[in-house]
Amino acid sequence: MLLHRYGSIDYILEMGYESGVEQILKAYEKETEQKQWDLYLMRYQHMTKNDFVPFSDFMQKPAQKAAASTKTKEEILEDAEMILASFRKVG
Repeated sequence: MLLHRYGSIDYILEMGYESGVEQILKAYEKETEQKQWDLYLMRYQHMTKNDFVPFSDFMQKPAQKAAASTKTKEEILEDAEMILASFRKVG
């Protein structure tokens, strides 16, 4: 994670334990946020006025959904069909 940006993490290895851990946790947090932003941008393309979600709300959803999925089998299959249909439109 840190190597993506800096190429070497020697400066972190030379820090005290607590400072090094803080730096690594911060880098992980930023990487996670970047991945969420990338996912949001992919979904944003398909949002309409009716289902638009601001990024701040979107960032809160993964934590909420991680606990348990409440979708039925039919809803999951509908989602899969929508995804397949969107791929057919692109190609």
